[in-house]
Amino acid sequence: MMKVMIAGGAAAAGAPKVSEKDAREVGETLEKFLGVMGGTEAPPSHLTVTEHEAKGIDFCDDCGKPTNLGYFELQDNRTGRRIGMSYLVVHAMAEHGKTTYQFGDRQLPIHDFQYVKNLLKG
Repeated sequence: MMKVMIAGGAAAAGAPKVSEKDAREVGETLEKFLGVMGGTEAPPSHLTVTEHEAKGIDFCDDCGKPTNLGYFELQDNRTGRRIGMSYLVVHAMAEHGKTTYQFGDRQLPIHDFQYVKNLLKG
């Protein structure tokens, strides 16, 4: 099993740095809607969440918590725009306040953090 290391920093080259507080807030909000991560709340009516659970898990190098290797999609029902995101990056945001994670030899960011943050606000 490959270990996951959490890394900090901006979501993408040239993107503004995301604060730890903002990352935690978005991560914790997303966890509430994700059954795979123990969430039980329904998302707001303008948002559809589609989960794609994987059979595998990985363990965070920072805290050891097991996290599903799958992903989910958020869809803005007003525009139809979708964005996919790994459960691992939600863990990184909610638990560690970071928007990227190291998976093997690759550093993987959350894409379009500001869009996701705004989408969750409505």
